[in-house]
Amino acid sequence: MTDKYYDLVQTYDYAYEKLKKYKLPAFLSGYGDFKECVNEHFVRAIAIHLMKKINQKETADELLRDDLNSGYKFIPGILKNLIIMMQTDLPS
Repeated sequence: MTDKYYDLVQTYDYAYEKLKKYKLPAFLSGYGDFKECVNEHFVRAIAIHLMKKINQKETADELLRDDLNSGYKFIPGILKNLIIMMQTDLPS
């Protein structure tokens, strides 16, 4: 999806600069460049969403907490938009 809509995604590349400061030096935060950062945010947000869908709220909360501490600061916003998309007839 990132490749398909890369022109749109690229308009948010400024956010990557803000996220760099959260990367832990001895920990591979899952992203080395902007595109990987976007993809990792989506993968992690979807994993959290799926945990909630199968009634694993505690696990979802733990994943979210860990991901936020690892520099994935945009996951809450992605989760909100994912819920909105699933509640409407918007094309995915």
